[in-house]
Amino acid sequence: RLADPRRLDDAAANTIAERQPVIVAIGMSIHATEIAATQTAPELLHTLATSNDPEVQRTLRDIVLILFPSLNPDGHVITVDWYRKWKGTEFEGSNMPWLYHKYVGHDINRDAFMMNMAENRSLSQFFYRRWHPQVFLTMHQMGPRGARYFVPPNLDPIDRNYDPLVWRTAGLLGHAMALALEEDGRTGVLQNALYDYYWPGYEDSAPLGHNTVTLLTEAASVRVASPLTVAADQLTGGRGFPDHSPSTTFPSPWPGGAWTLRNIVDYNLSAARGFISGAAKYRGELVRNFYRMGKKQVELGARGGPFAYIIPPDQFDPHAARKLEQLLLEGAVEIRRALEPFRYQDTVYNNGADIIFMAQPFRAYAKTLLEVQQYPVRRLAPGAAVDRPYDVAGWTLPLQMNVRVDRIDQYFDPGPTTNVDRLEIPPAKVWGDARRASYYVIEAHGNAGSIAINRLVKSGARVSFLTSPMPLLGYTYQPGSLLVAEAKGARESVEKIAVELGLRATASGGRAPTDTLPLGRARVGLYKPWVESIDEGWTRWLLEQYEFEFENIADADIKKGGLRARFDTIVLPDMGAERMAGGHAAGTMPPAYVGGLGMAGADMLRQFVDAGG
Repeated sequence: RLADPRRLDDAAANTIAERQPVIVAIGMSIHATEIAATQTAPELLHTLATSNDPEVQRTLRDIVLILFPSLNPDGHVITVDWYRKWKGTEFEGSNMPWLYHKYVGHDINRDAFMMNMAENRSLSQFFYRRWHPQVFLTMHQMGPRGARYFVPPNLDPIDRNYDPLVWRTAGLLGHAMALALEEDGRTGVLQNALYDYYWPGYEDSAPLGHNTVTLLTEAASVRVASPLTVAADQLTGGRGFPDHSPSTTFPSPWPGGAWTLRNIVDYNLSAARGFISGAAKYRGELVRNFYRMGKKQVELGARGGPFAYIIPPDQFDPHAARKLEQLLLEGAVEIRRALEPFRYQDTVYNNGADIIFMAQPFRAYAKTLLEVQQYPVRRLAPGAAVDRPYDVAGWTLPLQMNVRVDRIDQYFDPGPTTNVDRLEIPPAKVWGDARRASYYVIEAHGNAGSIAINRLVKSGARVSFLTSPMPLLGYTYQPGSLLVAEAKGARESVEKIAVELGLRATASGGRAPTDTLPLGRARVGLYKPWVESIDEGWTRWLLEQYEFEFENIADADIKKGGLRARFDTIVLPDMGAERMAGGHAAGTMPPAYVGGLGMAGADMLRQFVDAGG
């Protein structure tokens, strides 16, 4: 109820806040090789469940703690299996030759608003539909040669759409963690450096637009679970952290020496103690401010600038428009659909236009995803180099996805609307007399056209591209539309595509045009090196989503040659040529996974291209 302040007045909200525990969530190890947080979870849980300490007892009266022992459990299993296999050998603590997620590896934490991965869709349900936690802490690891531990406040810049209470509360609880770490004698704790919260793509930054205060910890890593030693003269700085001299943000430097998994777990336990204790002490403020932030977002949206965003129904790519609206709905952004045509200034919108009114509690999230980003230019001193972003600096989704989204700054009344709670592309039909057809034409612009082509070719249909406009029954199909010859099963395939993908189609008799480009199915090989490649994983995922058939090929497959007989196209992931050629150096990885394409593989790729591949 507090998550939607439009359903409460202040008196009712305050009554709830008087008795409502603060909902606190802690997420562990979304990056599976950062295993220490997952190892922390059972000890933390056991301590809270069994402790008779008065502070713990008081804390548990004022909070509800939701603990995710692993945000990437499949990846955790992969990591642990690899580590145990080589423990006690020269390869103990080595990197894996594959991703610790089926598709995206480290990018599992770069998918929080696109929600392409099942893990992130599940997490969004937890955050935005079920629990609405007021506070979320996520525990990560960083490189081994910097500070031992990072806690908020974060570094600038911030996303200016989010309520200032978010940043103040993160600072409050970050300092509560830092205080607990200092009390427990944990040195090397850093604040106000390294990590900013400008981009909403992390699992701990997307919730900021939903009035959830999120915090990040980063611990210096070991070799997966094996200890290492870092001498004092090997310690380095980073963004906002030039060296290891004492400062207000780094008052007790770590002197160097041995660093172990047990050390990281101890730091995590201290930070968790400070975090949940601080949340309990400020329970009332956290709960009330959660309501206040949502109420303020509603009020800001009602004022306008923007008042709403409109997504017209007549999109070049309805498939992409549906995807954009789907990720907004999964992020609990409200969408209304106009039931009648309406006008705003000089623009007439047809019925079926979708409207995102900004007077809603998660306004900041919607605005951040839909508006154009202007990353702030920051310099540490006049004339100094521009401070580079930690991560993504722009992501404007309407431009990225080629979807028309109109920003409306002032109040308007679209007439009657209905709530959009699920999205489907309206089914199209096959025009003309299919019983007498000699061919079909399908409108195929946009991403759904790729799926249509792949389905048709897989069914055995003869498919080609139109190369010039073609009028049929009062409608003109543009170049790039698909021409499908009538044959057994063609009618059923075309009708299914029209219904499932919403692509207009027309059946026609007579002679088919001849100025077309025939389409076949390319035999695709996707190179999968033993150096783990996130881009290979994303490419594999994308090919699967759009129903392309392909085969993963490794170094040995390429080196043995004969590629042109097997493939028309070979896709190389976006990675450096040296990494593809050299792979892992001998001695750093078990022998089966060392080396790369080498000159032999490069020669085979050259032969493939020379032969027309």
